[in-house]
Amino acid sequence: MALNIKNMKFILLIAFLATISLGQDSLQTRWIAEYGSPAWEEAVDIHRVDENHFIILGQFRELSNRDVWLAEIDSNGLALATNQFDLGGNEGVLCSQLIDGGSFIIGGYIEESLGADRYAWLANVNTAGDIIWSSTFFNAYILNSVADILQLGDGGYLITGSRNDSAFVSLIEPHGQEVWSKVYETGIYPAAKGIAIDTLMDGRIVVGINVYEGGGDYHYWAAGLLILDSQGEQISFSRVHCNAEGAWGRDPLMDLTVTASDKIILLGQTLHALDFHYEDAFLTCLNPDGEEEWVRTYGGEDSENPTAIQSDQNDNLVVVGSTQSFGSPNINNLWAFMTDSEGNEVWTYVHPSSNWEHARSFIILGEYDILLAGKSKKRMTTAEIQVLAARANHTTVSTAGFSYLLPSDFKISTYPNPTNGALTIDLTTPFASMCTISVYDVLGRRSTYVRSMTSVGLNRIRVEHSPNSTSGISIIRVEQNGFIRTAKILQIQ
Repeated sequence: MALNIKNMKFILLIAFLATISLGQDSLQTRWIAEYGSPAWEEAVDIHRVDENHFIILGQFRELSNRDVWLAEIDSNGLALATNQFDLGGNEGVLCSQLIDGGSFIIGGYIEESLGADRYAWLANVNTAGDIIWSSTFFNAYILNSVADILQLGDGGYLITGSRNDSAFVSLIEPHGQEVWSKVYETGIYPAAKGIAIDTLMDGRIVVGINVYEGGGDYHYWAAGLLILDSQGEQISFSRVHCNAEGAWGRDPLMDLTVTASDKIILLGQTLHALDFHYEDAFLTCLNPDGEEEWVRTYGGEDSENPTAIQSDQNDNLVVVGSTQSFGSPNINNLWAFMTDSEGNEVWTYVHPSSNWEHARSFIILGEYDILLAGKSKKRMTTAEIQVLAARANHTTVSTAGFSYLLPSDFKISTYPNPTNGALTIDLTTPFASMCTISVYDVLGRRSTYVRSMTSVGLNRIRVEHSPNSTSGISIIRVEQNGFIRTAKILQIQ
């Protein structure tokens, strides 16, 4: 049967990091680094500070205590600093966002004691553990939590997660105050929880959710999609097919992404047998109106556990997770794979290991490199827990060096300012790839959304005046390959 974590004894969970090069044939591990302490450390997110520094952020657990944990590493996996800090309760970290100034927005839940009812929780902290602000939302309830954060151009956030057995979305202003919060109807399903959130070109919000369904002795979470307007009002809800036969099974959603061509891609796990003997990863592609275009499943005879997905400027998809072997010993191997825009596999990678490993988050660093963070477990041992870092590359790529992105070369300027018409953005970038440009008002409402291909160096991009824009301060947000730059302009109508 599948690995049952709750019943395992003397298990150590280990945060790990892996760097893998994207290629079409074989990949090989470049390096492995280990860090850690005699406790439970689990990486939740990986963030890029600059071309040579990365932050792994997650949680630390020892006995009945749970705290926020982070490590700063360099490009070779060397730990430059580690830290753990108590924010006043038992913090369960589920998501995070690196913001300007080097601090983090952390989301999840907070309990007064381990196992107690939860408050959905959001906090702004720096790497030293100083709390800039911390906010809890809703009443205490066992399932309440923040599952995903989407940063807006004005510095505010959209968050989604669970609120009293319902999926919710809230708009949060930059200092943690709630602007609005809404829960959503999911028809016949008695419970739902938000998993991931993104936006479409026209400003609509898409939320991947899990709904609770089943009958008799079997109840389980299954994938669904909410489409909302820019103010969070519900437009539609649909239960999502999870396999190529168009059938529904036990298929929890894990993540979603919106591609450069505005397609919605849902990532999840489909289980055909309720005794846990067979699980696949699935991708479902929907158009901006939520209509399904294609469904693909991935996996073999082992159990596949997908976790995270991202898309590139060509609508290629990168997925990470783990694959479980049922022999002796019972292990999970870290894996990653890429597909084209139609879900056809381009390459796959499995990291061979005798440990139980699972990827949680990753960064696409460039054409041939991705950086992953997650957890690893050594079974039946009381040895120190370690943070594991590994790097791999395609065999045709030189192992002598590493091609890094240069955030210092990523900058914008805008003119005219003030403006009463079209705006010109000068974008200097080290990337030849797709960038996105959004214009927001001070309330976080997006009036303009533009996608543009760039070349390396200076690019001059014209953004036409939107009839939806209003007079006053507007925020310009430019995002490319995970980097974000913002600027303020004064619009005069």
